[in-house]
Amino acid sequence: MMPYERILIVGYGLLGQEIHRQLSGKATIFLSDISLDNANKIDFKNERDSFALINRLKPDLVINTAAMSDVDGCEYHYDDAFSANVSIPQNIVLANINKAFIFDFMQISTDYIFDGRIPSGNAYNEYSKPAPQSVYGLTKHCAECIIKELMPNHYIIRTAWLFGKGRDTFIDKIVKSDMKLIQTFDQKGNCTYTKHLTSALVRLIQDGKMGTFNITNYGAEDRETFLRYVIDKAKKKIEIRPYSERELDDEMLAKRPKNSSMESIYPWIVLPRWQDAMDEYLKEEYGI
Repeated sequence: MMPYERILIVGYGLLGQEIHRQLSGKATIFLSDISLDNANKIDFKNERDSFALINRLKPDLVINTAAMSDVDGCEYHYDDAFSANVSIPQNIVLANINKAFIFDFMQISTDYIFDGRIPSGNAYNEYSKPAPQSVYGLTKHCAECIIKELMPNHYIIRTAWLFGKGRDTFIDKIVKSDMKLIQTFDQKGNCTYTKHLTSALVRLIQDGKMGTFNITNYGAEDRETFLRYVIDKAKKKIEIRPYSERELDDEMLAKRPKNSSMESIYPWIVLPRWQDAMDEYLKEEYGI
């Protein structure tokens, strides 16, 4: 049973769209994103407008999927990254504190809050110590700290490398394009199908389980393995080449965690294997 009657979704990207699909019919849903042409279109980086909208809509739950997730863009546009990744969730929290309206809050976070220095084969859980190595990771971690300190009724959802319906990701680009070369980072971690992630979020909400949760599809691999799996399924001939150290320096790319693999201490948070998730998506979207 859905405990919330009125839910505000902030941000309407890949995950926001999937949450909207799965919650529709279960509650009254309000959408707010600067890309949408509706009555709730505001910039949540503006504190006064955030308060006013929340006070008008009176949601029981606010879900924030809005973020600046361009890791390299965040590195060189710090003010924009801070505004998107810290100011937006902070303004939502302040609306609750200032009694614009009392509500619960769900924040989407990331594996980039970790430094990636754990040995291969290990994974970060919900109690692992954050140590972000990039501006993107730092701003997302700051948002977590604000929420934990000031918003008792919260869900913080850490996830990684999303794919799904609503926007082209690495899977769609491989299937649709005639590219001959993909350059990738030497990283190990998880990937996550938004359909499976959202199903887990709905279960958390229905069960009333609040707190911090690491939620990804089961299993961690290096990025080349993920890419190669899709290339083989799509029967493409694409070379995969990791960035060299010189290329990373020359292009001034942001530092990525070497191994940001995540797992959950909660046995009831188990999503399908990443291979099964990719198979399901490829079959649903492309008949592969």
